[in-house]
Amino acid sequence: MGQLLSPKEYLRKKARNLPMEVCYLHEKWDEKGMTTVIVVRSHKNGNKTIGIYLVDLYCLGVKDTFYLFNVPESQLQHLLDQNPDLIQADYPLVHHLIYGAIEYADRWGFEPHKDWKLTQYLLEPENHAIPEIDITFGKDGKPFYVSGPNDDPHKTNGILRTLENTAGTGNFHYIVEGDKW
Repeated sequence: MGQLLSPKEYLRKKARNLPMEVCYLHEKWDEKGMTTVIVVRSHKNGNKTIGIYLVDLYCLGVKDTFYLFNVPESQLQHLLDQNPDLIQADYPLVHHLIYGAIEYADRWGFEPHKDWKLTQYLLEPENHAIPEIDITFGKDGKPFYVSGPNDDPHKTNGILRTLENTAGTGNFHYIVEGDKW
């Protein structure tokens, strides 16, 4: 009998061998500029391993990501019940949405969330085997940063400084919490 792998090691070494079952994202993701993406892979026992990605299409790329390992179907259903505006999506769309957002954010000096180093293994590798889909990143041709409820002034100022250095003055938009839309 083989040695059991920790969930992290399993993800790194075997997750891409699990069949892709279904993917979800928010309705009107292309209008909102921000979406949660859920990727579900199935185990032989019927359990699921789920990758969850908070994707900012306008500026920061993958802002947050985590996974649920080898959980029962009921846990997936609970997650979906908590997010009723999620709709099913084809894998090529979510693939290009996530990888494209990471590439766009990198252009402006932003790296994906630290846990991307692990949750990337729930996606297929970035290559040309996945059919191309044209997705627009940024807003009106420029990065657009919208501060989130967990972005403190230090973090917000760091993001704005990075945009100032990479995009240049006047070449990005932003809304800081408290500003009017």
